[in-house]
Amino acid sequence: IGGWGNDSIDPLSSVDIFDLSTNVWSKGSPMPVPRGGHTAGAVNGKIYVIGGYGVGYANIIDSIAIFDPENNTWNNGPPMPHGLGLSASSVLNGKIYVMGGIDNYDNSQVLEIFDPSVDMWTIGPIMPTGRSQLTSSAVNGKIYALAGSESSGAINANDVFTPGPLSVQTATTPGSFSIWPTIASDKVEVAMGGGETAIEYILVDELGRTAIQQKMVGETSHFEIATSGLPSGLYIVRILTDSGERDARIIVKH
Repeated sequence: IGGWGNDSIDPLSSVDIFDLSTNVWSKGSPMPVPRGGHTAGAVNGKIYVIGGYGVGYANIIDSIAIFDPENNTWNNGPPMPHGLGLSASSVLNGKIYVMGGIDNYDNSQVLEIFDPSVDMWTIGPIMPTGRSQLTSSAVNGKIYALAGSESSGAINANDVFTPGPLSVQTATTPGSFSIWPTIASDKVEVAMGGGETAIEYILVDELGRTAIQQKMVGETSHFEIATSGLPSGLYIVRILTDSGERDARIIVKH
């Protein structure tokens, strides 16, 4: 799926399908947006093509393109918290773990976890060794991030991640703010983008009831929301700024 051709730096949108039963290649419906240097994972009969580079190579893509082989159709998923190219991914217990890669020309240590069952991203613990062009495999409940490249050249690092239960999963509003779980405790951290600052935030449950309402002491661009006292369920984080409201979803699990 996708990649680069032999005579161009511009990526491809093509889909080539190999049938093991007939030993024959065929063409699938092309990706809506060409990309190369991406990663992909298959969950529940669908293929999730994640990140990569767009036209011009310097353009990092933060989107997911979802291919349904049965119907030969494409759909879009929610954007990544951080767009990455030349990263690796593994599938474990129905979730896609994306690690490493290039983020604004730097080798990334970020671990991003996508759960197709709720269509949401989570940020995991930082990978010890930042790198790109690595490979990854899931074996016996653990994820192995192997080899790759850093600024000094090829490396032979092997970082091992053991997934644990997350109390919070998040979905961000692109371009407005980032919100992610603090893995070790029941809270989320919020970081505003674009020079915006928060005046007040409201946490609303799935029935529209206000669970938490908090005015800031002075305007701030970075704060935490405690979730330990909340019942499990879906919530909307609504943040009031000088320029309007910003929303994101979180799922609290205990």
